[in-house]
Parts: sequence; structure tokens; C-alpha cells
Amino acid sequence: MPMLSVNRLCHPNLVLLLCTVLLSACSANSENSQNAYHLPQFNQALIHSTSAENVPKIASLTYLSEIQRQELAGFTARDNIKALPNRLKVSEFINHKMTNFNYEGKNYTSTESWSNQSGNCMALALLTYSVAKELNVYPVFQVVHAAPILTNITSDILVTSDHVRTFLYDEKPSGHFLSGGIATVIDYFPDRFDRTGEIVSESKFLAMFYRNLAADAMLEKQYEFAFILLEQGLKLAPDYDALINMMAITHRRLGDE
Repeated sequence: MPMLSVNRLCHPNLVLLLCTVLLSACSANSENSQNAYHLPQFNQALIHSTSAENVPKIASLTYLSEIQRQELAGFTARDNIKALPNRLKVSEFINHKMTNFNYEGKNYTSTESWSNQSGNCMALALLTYSVAKELNVYPVFQVVHAAPILTNITSDILVTSDHVRTFLYDEKPSGHFLSGGIATVIDYFPDRFDRTGEIVSESKFLAMFYRNLAADAMLEKQYEFAFILLEQGLKLAPDYDALINMMAITHRRLGDE
């Protein structure tokens, strides 16, 4: 039986790279490069028992508890931190939380990743996103292509991984990304052979997390749950090819060829 490929955002080696860069104008307008297309309707008749209420809301994925927010406030009030620009406060705090971080490959929410001191690349990116929002810092995400890493083979589904890095701005960049301004970059898994990929919107970044949750569900053969997770991701990023591919696989697994 042929292997089906599912790509998931994670990486087994934890390295945190923090740097500040001055970005110059080098953006491209890709609006005219996209071909119009229409997806076929999803087969809702395949879903019998799984409720959409089981799909976590974005607010629950990015939520920080009151105790965590107080801890963050205490950290940013330290003498060696309080005078820093907010984007550097975020990077210093993430670096601080990474000190005893345990990689478990789990797609934890922000509060779970913080509490458990563990998670995968996407869990860390989501935590960075939540901390940035708490400190009024604007995050921008970029996909980074590394050598393909096989993380799992289950039920003839082959899972590979890639990762994202985060650019932190004190103010939302004007115009296109890379149009100028100072940003602090957090890259959890730098490697000299990495190739930088596309800049993704906030909505697509969140769709990537639903992609990861759907991949987990597929590996557990919870195909109906994967279906509705993918639906949620596609609401955020309708043209995200990884989600479209996974939805096709899910239809097949549920008996719709």
C-alpha cells in the first residue's frame, strides 16, 4: 500500500536563536501570481458522531492564565528587563522559559506549554505569539525549510516536519513585510542548511496549529475529528495546500474516494 504523506510543524532538536535585524525593502506583490480555483464541496455526510464543539477555539489555544500573566509582569519588571523594548522583553522571556524546556513533540496550547515546560516547535511559536500579544508586540511568522525529518510512520501515514521562526516588532510594519524596521527574530531550530520560505499571515499561522492537531488525530485514526479540525484550519487559510492535501487523505480514510 502506498504511503500517504502528512507534514507537521515540529522539530526534534531544540535550539533557540535570538537576534535583532534591520530589515530593508525587498517585498514582492504576488497577488497576480495566484490562479483562481474552487475546491469541491467537503462530504459532510462522512461525519456522524464528532461534534464541532470539540474543536478548540483560537482563544483557548492562545490563552494565558492570570497566574501566568502575573509571572510575565513580574519578569518584565526586573531591573535588567524593564528598560528594554517590548519585542526584546518577549525574546528574553521566551529564552528564560526555554532554560529547562523539555522537547516532547506535543502540540500544547500556550498555557499548557508554559505550565508543562515542554512541547514542540509549534507549541513554542504559539507561546511566543501569546506572550507577544500580551506585551503589545506584533509577531510575523516565516516558514523555514530544513532537511526533511521523518517523525512518525503510523497506519501507512508518513509524517515529516518543518518549522517556523518569529519576527517581533514593537509596531506593526507599514506596507509589506520586510518593508523596513527593526525586528527581533526568534528561531528555535537554526541550521546552516535551512532555507527561508514564505511569510505567513497570522490566520495561516493559526491554521498551521490546526494542521498539527489534525495530524495527531489522523495518527490516532480519529478521522472524523481530523475532518472538522481541517475544516477549522481551512476557514482561516482557504488556500493552504497542506490542509487541502490532508482533507483529501481524510476523505479517503472515511470511505470517500
